[in-house]
Amino acid sequence: MSKREKIILVIVFFVAVYGIYEAFLSSPSKTSPVDNGTELKALNSLIAEVIQGVARENLSETEAYIITKAEAEWSSDPFLEITKPEKRPKAPKRAASSTQKVNFTYTGYLELGDTKIAIINGREYEVGEELELAGYVVERIEPSKVVIRDKGEKATIIVPIVEEVL
Repeated sequence: MSKREKIILVIVFFVAVYGIYEAFLSSPSKTSPVDNGTELKALNSLIAEVIQGVARENLSETEAYIITKAEAEWSSDPFLEITKPEKRPKAPKRAASSTQKVNFTYTGYLELGDTKIAIINGREYEVGEELELAGYVVERIEPSKVVIRDKGEKATIIVPIVEEVL
């Protein structure tokens, strides 16, 4: 055994002897016994005084309402705000008349590699797909606008993105 190992063993031995002495041979430290009964009675009397003080107060109708609501079980988290998205009216079906004005709303753009996806009137479309409104095809998708081709009139419609600022 090396000198270092011998020193470590001697220290461990003395620590073990001291631990045994403290655990079994030394006299217990003198602590004052805690009388939980008197402290508990004092606490209960304080609580009773507070309850009587609140009962003596004339609570307004609003204060009484607040207290009853605070005590009641909550059905939902009052700090969680859930807002429903706006319902946009569906685009009308294309009529036979070519003079009818059609509205498109371009609200989202997503590019995954070579695939570009546009959200038009709440639905997802890729380049070349026909829109829900028959007769219109997505011709080009850019982050700022979408080009839609009217197959019947051979015309194009440029729809800018709608960005909502919160």
